[in-house]
Amino acid sequence: MLASGILGDTPWPGTSSLYWTELTLIAPAEAGMFSWSVEFAAADLALPHQGSSSRFSIAIVDPPEHRLTIKVIAQETRLTG
Repeated sequence: MLASGILGDTPWPGTSSLYWTELTLIAPAEAGMFSWSVEFAAADLALPHQGSSSRFSIAIVDPPEHRLTIKVIAQETRLTG
C-alpha cells in the first residue's frame, strides 16, 4: 500500500453526491512504466455501497541530460530580448 485516505464530507464541486479525497504518492526512483491500482472499500458506510477499483499506469522518465538555451537578437538593433 502506497497511501490511504478517507472520503471528505463535501461533494466534488458541481455534484451532489460525488465524494472524493486527495492522496500524495511518492514516484518510483527508477525510470520505467508502472501499473498501480486504487481501491474503494465500501465498509462501515451509513448508506450501502459496493466497493470499486481501477488500474492506472504512470511513466517515469530520467531527467534531461542537457539544457538548450536560445538567445534571440534583433538584427537591426542587436538588442537581446
